[in-house]
Amino acid sequence: MVGGGEFRFFLSCDISLPLAFRVLQAGRCVSWSISLEIIMNYFVVWDVSSGEDPEIVGGATIFLFNSKRQLKTGRQKLRLWPKMEADGGVPTTTPGKVPKNERGEIERLERLVNRYERGQIQHVDWLDRLAFSAMEKAKEKQCERKANLYPSLVVELCSFEHRVVFQESGANFYTPAPVSLSNELVTVWDPELGRTNPSEHKQLKLARSLTRGIVDRDLKPSSNERKLLQTIIKFPPTRTLEVDEKQLVWKFRFSLMSEKKALTKFVRSVDWSDNQNMMPEFEKARPPLVITELRVPLLLFPPSLGLLRLLLRVGLLRLLPRLGVRERAVPVPANASSSAPPRARVRLLLAEARRDLELAAEVDAPPEEAKQAVELIGKWEMIDVADALELLSPDFESDEVRGYAVSVLERADDEELQCYLLQLVQALRFERSDKSRLALFLVNRALSNIEIASFLRWYILVELHSPAYARRYYGTYDMLENSMMKLVGREDGDEDGFRLWQSLTRQTDLTAQLCSIMKDVRNVRGSAQKKIEKLRQLLSGVFSELTNFDEPIRSPLAPTLLLTGVVPQESSIFKSALNPLRLTFKTANGGTYKIIYKKGDDLRQDQLVIQTVSLMDRLLKLENLDLHLTPYRVLATGQDEGMLEFIPSSSLAQILSEHRSITSYLQKFHPDEDGPFGITAQCLETFIKSCAGYSVITYILGVGDRHLDNLLLTDDGRLFHVDFAFILGRDPKPFPPPMKLCKEMVEAMGGAESQYYTRFKSYCCEAYNILRKSSSLILNLFKLMERSGIPDISADESGGLKVNWLFTSTVALPGCSSSQLFRSGS
Repeated sequence: MVGGGEFRFFLSCDISLPLAFRVLQAGRCVSWSISLEIIMNYFVVWDVSSGEDPEIVGGATIFLFNSKRQLKTGRQKLRLWPKMEADGGVPTTTPGKVPKNERGEIERLERLVNRYERGQIQHVDWLDRLAFSAMEKAKEKQCERKANLYPSLVVELCSFEHRVVFQESGANFYTPAPVSLSNELVTVWDPELGRTNPSEHKQLKLARSLTRGIVDRDLKPSSNERKLLQTIIKFPPTRTLEVDEKQLVWKFRFSLMSEKKALTKFVRSVDWSDNQNMMPEFEKARPPLVITELRVPLLLFPPSLGLLRLLLRVGLLRLLPRLGVRERAVPVPANASSSAPPRARVRLLLAEARRDLELAAEVDAPPEEAKQAVELIGKWEMIDVADALELLSPDFESDEVRGYAVSVLERADDEELQCYLLQLVQALRFERSDKSRLALFLVNRALSNIEIASFLRWYILVELHSPAYARRYYGTYDMLENSMMKLVGREDGDEDGFRLWQSLTRQTDLTAQLCSIMKDVRNVRGSAQKKIEKLRQLLSGVFSELTNFDEPIRSPLAPTLLLTGVVPQESSIFKSALNPLRLTFKTANGGTYKIIYKKGDDLRQDQLVIQTVSLMDRLLKLENLDLHLTPYRVLATGQDEGMLEFIPSSSLAQILSEHRSITSYLQKFHPDEDGPFGITAQCLETFIKSCAGYSVITYILGVGDRHLDNLLLTDDGRLFHVDFAFILGRDPKPFPPPMKLCKEMVEAMGGAESQYYTRFKSYCCEAYNILRKSSSLILNLFKLMERSGIPDISADESGGLKVNWLFTSTVALPGCSSSQLFRSGS
């Protein structure tokens, strides 16, 4: 304890934190590639390079918790006091923290870098490069001035998924925040935040217990209760049910069995944690109690205090005297005093039973609730696939519930299953066993479809880098490999399991060779043309085996397509910092297939967005609305590499630079003197529809950083978006518009007053209302991706809430009246 009643923690031998560190002195950096464990709160650096007696460089004392009582994480720069050993005391004479009055611009920048590395500052690639370059120049200037004579010790503390807050052992010890007259924000830590309210939990359990004795299967809700039930059923999957809402759904569970949309709400209203402890052995050993004073003998369970609790719950205990049961027939616990009179022992039991019911913080629910719920699920109206995906989320842990969800997915065909395969692989994280029913289902479907097998293998390979779930995915990968190797070729000449698996593993060999080629190309200094020449030289020389494969390789992007080799003279690179490769492959059917290979960029987010675009395209076509979308294929083959399908097109920036307008560009490829704006009607209709489709989709997904370089247009008028580094409302530009629609696109439709722009708005409204009907499906898919490690989803786990808000909000288009909002026609 120090002055003012403040508790300052500075030393604990219970804390073991791996760290790495280096010493900075006079512009010279000394690093150690070893990990230590903190068992004290100070450091002393010795110089042993001379080989003689070690010389003290300096020492520093560090406090492991900051002023907000949070455990420090990330990079910590400590001032070393020259020629002094750190004392580790409070107060200390060797503080590692630089006083505020001595901090300069470098210290401020280093604190910002620490926040940046912890993910507290948004990453903007182009701005980050400029900022770090300016920081390096500032550090060089400071070294030249030699303003700081103190050497520094840079300590790298480990980070955790959640913040670690100091709490004194055995008590909720938090110093009240000082009252301030300023407008400063005060952080108050609530140790019970996010936990179940024990009072509400007890009330729910008691209410369930009192109504469990008598089950009325014909109980019908009143008109007001029915309206409330319908409101609950329409809740999005991101909405948490309140206690009274759960109680209402449970009360009328039998009348809701014909409502398939109500099943997920019913499952959420069940307390799946009701694991009743088995009865003690001494209670099992007692003979059953037969009450013989009744007119008809009644057999009860072994006498115990639990019996009295049950009688109290159903209200039968007070009826026993009316039935002729005397108090001596009530059981007595084994530990009751044998000398006490029977009436006193009965009163003791009754008091104890009532006290357990009225004063206990939590009452155990009978196991019948979970068992009854499982029975009702089997009799419920069959649910849709969208609701089945919700039951596979981390909110549901019951094996029975998750198994039922898999049984629903078994009804989906292969085409539909591929729309959810990425999320189903993520759902394996939430299973309770490595060989779950979901894993077996995915492997079995892969055995009958080579596309599912290829994508499933790649999705699993990417997840092997996750240390928390690597064992789970290794087990699934082995299961898939062993199952495929056992396949026997059919008489129609189909490949056997061994050859099929080899055709998939050779995809990995191909990506490894492409990675080596990219490294060599990047090392070439000079213009882009020199790098292209180097690429073609490598493909024709060192990697000449890629020009003609010994055996055809299945394309990772389209597994049914067989690739026979690379065409060096048609391969090139893109002009960007990462120099992605554009490779042209020969196919077994005599055609060509162009692929973009990128290294150094996380394509998992692009893969998720394109998968969602493909799903939305399918939903729109099921409603007979084809908006000519272009869901090109994307596959992340690692956490920093992947492939994309190349679509011949030009960016709007390039089109406007060369042709001055989109209309002139389309006139070049589809001229028609009698058509609108000198373009064929079909080409203009394709352009209008694709603009409407991507305007709605990018609005729903909150796609950011839209500019003329990532809006592409094909020769036939199809517009599409690329580069989805910012989604769910994130955008490097301030105040981004909700609708990504540039003026050049409106001008190509004839302006905001033209009939074609009116048609564009009509397509937008129709598409939005169609997709809003399937909002639960899209929300469930994003829910399953929360722990995937994808940047914009992992950084903010409320991503599903943002998508839900965009589905329920309104947006007006330019030149659109209040009656023509997105929600029109809903």
